[in-house]
Amino acid sequence: STSGDASLYDTASLTVDGASVGSGKTLTITDGNAGGINQGAGSSNKIAASNLAVTDSSGAITLGNMSNAIGTLALTANGNSTVDDSIALEILGASVGAGNVLTLYETNGSITQGAATTNAINASVLTVTDTNGAVVLGNANNVVGTLALSATADSTFDDTTALLLNGIAISGGHGFTVNAGGNITESAGGSTAITAGSLNATSTSGAITLSNDSNQIGAATLSAASDATLHDASAVQIDGASVGSGNTLTL
Repeated sequence: STSGDASLYDTASLTVDGASVGSGKTLTITDGNAGGINQGAGSSNKIAASNLAVTDSSGAITLGNMSNAIGTLALTANGNSTVDDSIALEILGASVGAGNVLTLYETNGSITQGAATTNAINASVLTVTDTNGAVVLGNANNVVGTLALSATADSTFDDTTALLLNGIAISGGHGFTVNAGGNITESAGGSTAITAGSLNATSTSGAITLSNDSNQIGAATLSAASDATLHDASAVQIDGASVGSGNTLTL
């Protein structure tokens, strides 16, 4: 605990049992052990930092204490990684290595993202939950293969490659906007459907195939460079749809 910035460098598996820096200050944790960086449970083990920069070049980062109070996060890992937080969180870059999963869980405030290329998220799978706010990850340099997202306010996700949606839940009649450079597709099954008051989906160079029959979408706007398909289990209002020349729109 300090009123200023703090840095810790370690070469062994590390468990954080509480860390606090002054308002506006940065906590930097760097480790190179395959055992990863972990965290103790309970409020006394929380991380309180306006800015957290955490790196493990050889292992996972698991900071799953729901009492954490982190303002901005920059994370680099080589394994499945998790960060839980209890205040508004801005992502200033996150990378977890090929084939790995990044999980973000927020309980009190929105999850947002910096606009710079260095602020992008790189993860094969991203699971992000906000139980009391929006998820606005609008950095067009994101490279995410599969996305599962849950929020309580209008939310956005941008991606530069093909994207598989594996469950989108936006409560309270709010909307979801998704933009991808490649195909936008969707997993089958009720638990991986899209539930949103409105959906705005754009693929600048591919198709949109949202064919889960359990989708519950109030209004939809679709724009694709190739074919586009949308299935829905209830009444849906089309607020605009555009596909590339010679391609097919299926509703």
